[in-house]
Amino acid sequence: MKYRLQNDYDNVIDLIDNLLDINTFKNSDTFFNWCVDVLIFISNTLNISYEEANILIFVIIHPIITMILALVVLKQRRKIKRLS
Repeated sequence: MKYRLQNDYDNVIDLIDNLLDINTFKNSDTFFNWCVDVLIFISNTLNISYEEANILIFVIIHPIITMILALVVLKQRRKIKRLS
């Protein structure tokens, strides 16, 4: 199933430009719709389904980034303890 973007974005610059627009944050529905558009844009760009893009971001990429950041924090805490 091919999902359609709610707004017309020709490229990633247009997508980011819309995020920087204050109207994007006027209410939660508008921001949610922008987030859905990002997922659809990614799925169309990578030629994968919306569901696969969702899994890629929220089940694979986000947890990996979270674990890396947690390791960085632990490493920095050790450095701070050694300096104290």
